[in-house]
Amino acid sequence: MRVSKWITVVDTHTGGEPTRVWVNGPFNLPGETMRQRRDWFRTHYDHLRTFLMQEPRGHRGMCGAIITPPASPEADLGVIFMDNYHYMDMCGHATIGLVTALVEVGALHYVQGRNYLTLDTPAGLVKVVFSVTSAGVDEVAFRNVTSFHCAEETVRLPEYGEVKVDIAYGGNAFVLVDAEAIHLKICPTNLPRLKLLASKILQAVNTQVEAYHPVTGDRIRPTWVQFYDEQDTPPRNVVIGGMLPPTDKSETITLCNKVDRSPCGTGLSAKLATLYKKGVLRVGDEYVYQSIIGSQFRGKIVAKDPPGIVPEIAGRAYVTGINHLIATEEDIFKWGFLLPEG
Repeated sequence: MRVSKWITVVDTHTGGEPTRVWVNGPFNLPGETMRQRRDWFRTHYDHLRTFLMQEPRGHRGMCGAIITPPASPEADLGVIFMDNYHYMDMCGHATIGLVTALVEVGALHYVQGRNYLTLDTPAGLVKVVFSVTSAGVDEVAFRNVTSFHCAEETVRLPEYGEVKVDIAYGGNAFVLVDAEAIHLKICPTNLPRLKLLASKILQAVNTQVEAYHPVTGDRIRPTWVQFYDEQDTPPRNVVIGGMLPPTDKSETITLCNKVDRSPCGTGLSAKLATLYKKGVLRVGDEYVYQSIIGSQFRGKIVAKDPPGIVPEIAGRAYVTGINHLIATEEDIFKWGFLLPEG
C-alpha cells in the first residue's frame, strides 16, 4: 500500500465523551495567537481534521485536540480543539482528556501528587491542575476563561409559544433552556425531540435576539443549546448543537445536532456564570452537573472577573486506545466523509 498520511493518536473518554489527541501535532504554525494559528490550520489543513474526526476512522460524536507549541510565553502547550464539523475556541471535556492522555503515555512530565500546566487555547490561557497516583491520573481540574451571562430573553417557537432562554458564554456561547418548562425530560429516549427543538431554538435565537459581548461589544452567536433539569439530583443537562455561525455571504444557519455525552465543561462554566448573575451562587460555591448518561463534573466559582466569573471544572478521563491512523493513496475516502443525519 502507498501511505500518504500516518498519524498516531491517543483516544480517551471524559464522562463518555470522546477525545482523540494528536500528541505530536504540527509545529511552526504561523500566527501570533492560538486563534490565528487555529484559523491558519483550518484554511490549509482542514483535511487533517476530517481525516481524524470523520468516518471511517471517527464518528459523528468524535472530538479532538491537536497539541502544538504555545503562542503565549506564559503557556506550556498550545491546543487546537475540533470535532466532525468545525473548530471550537475551548473544550472542557477535551482539556481533561488531553491532559490524561499526555500523562498516561509519558508525553508530559509529572510527579505523584498535584501538578500544574497552562494551556494556550483560541479562547485564552487555561490553568490546569491534575493529580497523579501510582495508578495514573486521578482527576483533572481546569480554571476556564472568564465566563459570563449575556442576556435573558424570550423567543417564539410555533409549537411551543414563548420560551424563556438565557444566553451565556463559558469558552463557547450557549443558549440555556429549562427542560421542565417545556415539559421534556432529559433522557436518551427523548433525544430525537430534544435535537429537533435545539435546532429550532438556535435558529430562533440567532434570528430574533441580538446579544453582545459585555467588553468587546462583538455580537454573541450561540452555537450550542444546553437543556437543564434542576429537579434531578444532581441537576442534569444535555448539550446539543455545534452550529456553524452565519457567514457574511449567507444568513443560513447550519445545525449539526451533535450531542455531548459528558456534562460539558464549557457548558457548566456558562451555567455557573448564569447562576452567579441571578444570585443563586456566590464565589466559593460548588455545583455538580450530571450528563444525559449520568457522568458528572464538579464546578466551582473561584473568583469574580468582571463582567463575569472564573469557573473551575473538575472531572476524570480514561484512555481507550492508542491508534495508528493511515491514509492510503488509493482510498477515495482517505480524508473522511460525513453522512447527513437522517
